[in-house]
Amino acid sequence: YNKGLYADAQQQLMQAKRETSSTDKTMLANIDFYDIMCAVRLKQPNAETLAKQFLENYPGSGRKSQVILAVAFSNFDKENYNEAVKWFADVNQNDLNESEQGEFAFKYGYSLLKTDKSDRASEMLALVKDSEKSRYSNAATFYYAHIAYEQQKYAAALMHFEKVKDIPEFADIVPFYLLQIAFYQKEYDKVVEEGQKIYKNAS
Repeated sequence: YNKGLYADAQQQLMQAKRETSSTDKTMLANIDFYDIMCAVRLKQPNAETLAKQFLENYPGSGRKSQVILAVAFSNFDKENYNEAVKWFADVNQNDLNESEQGEFAFKYGYSLLKTDKSDRASEMLALVKDSEKSRYSNAATFYYAHIAYEQQKYAAALMHFEKVKDIPEFADIVPFYLLQIAFYQKEYDKVVEEGQKIYKNAS
């Protein structure tokens, strides 16, 4: 499993399950947990069913949040944002390590944005946008700014777009937001000056 050989790991797990006493709940829970993780990573169609069975069979498991999070991330990767939101909502953030918390906050926030829950999305993105350790902070900042822009909170949008305007991932789109904000704020000289630069490079 740790080497990423998930199909092989599943075979070994099933062998271990056959050889484990039905009374050894701790071992069975561990086997089922890794089986679910393998199923998720292999994108097997029964992964969610296995996860639901795990949550029913081991409601007090310390691995509960990891199972829920894995299925939530899987739905996120498949762009099933409505399903992702349902799973993310059941995650206990206190069970996550620092790395998981950043990924959780961004992907939950983005999923909420894609399902028209902008206010809640903004709250989740705010948890990671200022993090210096999370690789999701720039993306969270961009989408936080986008939500502020859509809500006509131009001062907040401007401040956050400025933070990511030089990030390659967003460098092509942020200038258009900044120009539009300047227009809404009636800074017409700035619109003309910056607009000409953008126009020269526009497709």
